[in-house]
Amino acid sequence: MESRRPSEPTPSETREARGRSRSPHNSDPQPKAPLGGRRRRGSVDDRSPSEVKRSRQERATWTSNFLAESAAEDARRRALSSDEPLQEDGDQLRQEIEADPEIVVALEVSSSHRARCRANDDCVYSQANAPRGNTITTYFRIYMYGVENTEWFGRTKHYYHVMCFAFMIDLVDLLPEKFKLDGASGRWGLMLEKWFEHSGRIDLDKIATFLEKFDEFEAKHGEYNEWCWAHAEHCEDEEAECRCPPRPDPPSKPELGDFIKEDGDVCTLLDVLKHRFAMKRIAEWWIE
Repeated sequence: MESRRPSEPTPSETREARGRSRSPHNSDPQPKAPLGGRRRRGSVDDRSPSEVKRSRQERATWTSNFLAESAAEDARRRALSSDEPLQEDGDQLRQEIEADPEIVVALEVSSSHRARCRANDDCVYSQANAPRGNTITTYFRIYMYGVENTEWFGRTKHYYHVMCFAFMIDLVDLLPEKFKLDGASGRWGLMLEKWFEHSGRIDLDKIATFLEKFDEFEAKHGEYNEWCWAHAEHCEDEEAECRCPPRPDPPSKPELGDFIKEDGDVCTLLDVLKHRFAMKRIAEWWIE
């Protein structure tokens, strides 16, 4: 007989692990039914008829109670307002995130449209009868990395719509340790980087004004550079007559200024993501 490696779970362990999670947001174990009733084929049942009957009655009672409790919980959840189920799940999810140092939440650009929102039936898009239900088709999404996977005893990644996750948990409360931007700095827009850097305490209007002025600066700076290159190429001899157009004035670089708000005065991540300059990038040396 081929021996099983010590690291491999037995079939019974695998079946038990699959039933541990009551919802996709937590890892609370499910209650177990009392043993009894059926015996393994070929084994001898040495229990008395009364013991077998009592065991079956206990199992039937447990099953009936479990189904009644599940139905009552489903009815209670259906009676809640549209966002209350997400808030309930968010309370459990936040406890899980804060209790496990290996769990990290991050914002990323959706690389595909195959992931499903772990809010499941409570997903905002599913509730609104979106064509693809809880499949994440938005440009941005949130993932939670480091979630324990009870099926193969490792850690995995869960995906959420940004709106669903924002209804579940106040994202500002996870900054800066538990909520991050995915990937290297520089691929994200200035607004998003500053939102994460200052825990949401940013003035979007001031940053937008700076970005508009910076566009004008870049255009004038390009014209000025073209004049300088043309002048250097055609008027190298100082004694030669310069026939270049009049030299334009060098543009002044705009300053970002004070865009940080007081403590407690924050804007939401959704406000940033829907802004037209959300992903507009500027090289860091222009801001320093």
